Amino acid sequence: MSSNGKGQSNPRECSGATSAMEKIQIQKAKQDDGLDDLSNGLRQLKEMAVDMAGFSASALAAAAFLLLLCLGQCRTVKRDGISLRQSIVFSSHCQLIFCLLKRVHPSLLAYRGSDLEIYKDNIKALNEIKASLGWRVVYVWIGEDPCGDGNLPPWSGVTCSQQGDYRVVTELEVYAIVGSFPIAVTNLLDLTRLDLHNNKLTGPIPPQIGQLRHLKIFDFVSWHILDFNIIIVLFPCFLLCFRNLRWNKLQDGIPPEIGQLKKLTHLYLNFNNLKGEIPVELANLPELRYLYLQENRLSGEVPPELGNLKNLQHLYCSLSFSLYSCACITVLIAYSCLLAYASCWTLNDLIRDGDVFPSLRNLYLNDNQMTGSLPDQLANMNNLEILYLSNNKMTGPVTRKLVQIPRLTYLYLDHNAFTGGIPDGLYKHPFLKELYIEGNQLKPGAKPKGVHKVFELTDAEFLL
Repeated sequence: MSSNGKGQSNPRECSGATSAMEKIQIQKAKQDDGLDDLSNGLRQLKEMAVDMAGFSASALAAAAFLLLLCLGQCRTVKRDGISLRQSIVFSSHCQLIFCLLKRVHPSLLAYRGSDLEIYKDNIKALNEIKASLGWRVVYVWIGEDPCGDGNLPPWSGVTCSQQGDYRVVTELEVYAIVGSFPIAVTNLLDLTRLDLHNNKLTGPIPPQIGQLRHLKIFDFVSWHILDFNIIIVLFPCFLLCFRNLRWNKLQDGIPPEIGQLKKLTHLYLNFNNLKGEIPVELANLPELRYLYLQENRLSGEVPPELGNLKNLQHLYCSLSFSLYSCACITVLIAYSCLLAYASCWTLNDLIRDGDVFPSLRNLYLNDNQMTGSLPDQLANMNNLEILYLSNNKMTGPVTRKLVQIPRLTYLYLDHNAFTGGIPDGLYKHPFLKELYIEGNQLKPGAKPKGVHKVFELTDAEFLL
């Protein structure tokens, strides 16, 4: 006779309880796996949000909405214990929303993947450039890895930095490009320095340049202006002229997307064939120190908004060769194809109040067809050292306020239509070394200051 007292367990009931517990644990494990997958997706979304500091407000708002939506659903999963199938369905919905959001806001495409993905993208981009250059880099770009592989050194002009377990390309300097701008360069998202000067680039600068969010130095000049005096001494003017025609001749306008490069400190676009107006978006570059735009075919005025750039020290916006002292200037003008004039505008248009260009040291506005007089507000530019206004159509007296610029060292006012005399204070200025005033309508007795070095070349010598 079998007993079933309180001290004894029913095997059937125990087995049923164990089976139910196992099912709960299996279901819970599946839900935990689903939540882990969902959390990984959310973490990637968070990383994207951090990397999107420079994106538009609408893109940020849309991304924030998606992120909050996913976070809210994640909490619902934890609180209500919904099934694994529901969490997977929601994860699929998240991916669908994210794809649609990328369609609406293409800037989201620039989000960073893993270090391995970035490394592979860098290799792919540079190998595309290598394929387009062909024999020009066959002896300096050896192997498949631009950062160096085993016993092979890094490619010439390529600088890499460590990021996690992989390396990324942070600097690129290439001298053998012929033709259009290499679009693959814009996929090197970690670039801090891009130097393509002294190539034979033609066509436009692509708007994708705005993707290079870490870029600090952007150099497309055909030759550096610092070499100018050396070249003049060593070569006749016609050689200088044709030397320039051999190099970069980028065309179309300056893309406003450059204004998205918030870390940019150096922008060199001089000696090209760029057309149109200077985009006001350049005033959105808070770290910009050097802006070289001279010797292009730009039109319009220099945007006064550039005066709000607190770190800008060097502004070069002259628009034609300033070789007026060279005897072969007429030949230069005939052959150079570099001559371009802006619409008539005044210096007052650029310096509208006294609180502009606080760090500016060099201001080059020669050969711009500028009219009007010298504004008194120039006296507020306390760091100005070089003021180059030659070959314009400026009129009126030479303001005494120039004496109040404490660090003024070089003042070029020649070949305008200034009248009256030169303030005595300029001759006594403790820093002023050179004062050019030739070609004006000044009173007799007005004298230049400093040593004037003129390169002389007769027509007979030039023809020889």
